[in-house]
Amino acid sequence: MWNIRTILSCVGLLLSTILIKGVLASEKCATLESAGPGKLVEYLQGERSTLTDSCISFAIERLGQQRFSPASSTLVNYLDFKLPQPPPPSDRPIRVGPIRTVVSVYPAAGALFQIGLPSSPFLAGAIGNPDSSDLIRHNALETLQIIHSGNITEAVSVLVRAGRGLKDHLASQRMLDAAREIAVHCPEPQRNSCMNALSQ
Repeated sequence: MWNIRTILSCVGLLLSTILIKGVLASEKCATLESAGPGKLVEYLQGERSTLTDSCISFAIERLGQQRFSPASSTLVNYLDFKLPQPPPPSDRPIRVGPIRTVVSVYPAAGALFQIGLPSSPFLAGAIGNPDSSDLIRHNALETLQIIHSGNITEAVSVLVRAGRGLKDHLASQRMLDAAREIAVHCPEPQRNSCMNALSQ
């Protein structure tokens, strides 16, 4: 669980990483180079096993750059997607780099972070969705907290409102459990408001 100070200290680094990755991605997928946001979403909604990693990454990062909020429902399904990292050259020592968060490792998390607040209900939905893998739920929760890093109480409220509005008891319980997980880790200045949000 990331605390607020860690999240805030990483935001500048994350934005730089996302922008750099977006520039590099523009050279990776000629097929989608001139595609509009609707076509990019349509591509991502295709049979995943038939899609290429480079074009998936391109589509996700382009949608994030365009802050295309209607793509949020599709992007959450890619919160488990990351490009394979090449191994370091065997003749060079392994160096420890800066802290890597979900937003810098998983392209869809980065895109949803760029879209911002409009993606929050879809992240909450991914947390409650019984078809979501544990990795998708974890990454959705981390991304939601980063988006609401300026007011972490609102992340708790988003999950509570979504959970209370569901008839599916199991999905509702997942969202409320996630809200409690955030609340108990709220920094002291916001601890009371986070806990109060649980009972709204």
